[in-house]
Amino acid sequence: MPDDTNVSTRKLLKQIGLKSSAAVKRVARDSPNAGGRVSDTRLVLKIRLLDLEGTVAGQITGRG
Repeated sequence: MPDDTNVSTRKLLKQIGLKSSAAVKRVARDSPNAGGRVSDTRLVLKIRLLDLEGTVAGQITGRG
């Protein structure tokens, strides 16, 4: 992977990680139903130019 593509990919992934983490923390903090519950979670990333789509799925457990 060319250096400029590698750098821009890393910057994008960092933004995704930071924004996703902040969103999950906000929902867990503000949702009255989040405590002690397991939330199924899915992140979908689409790259239109390449006609690619990737999905990451998992679970997040709220505070009990």
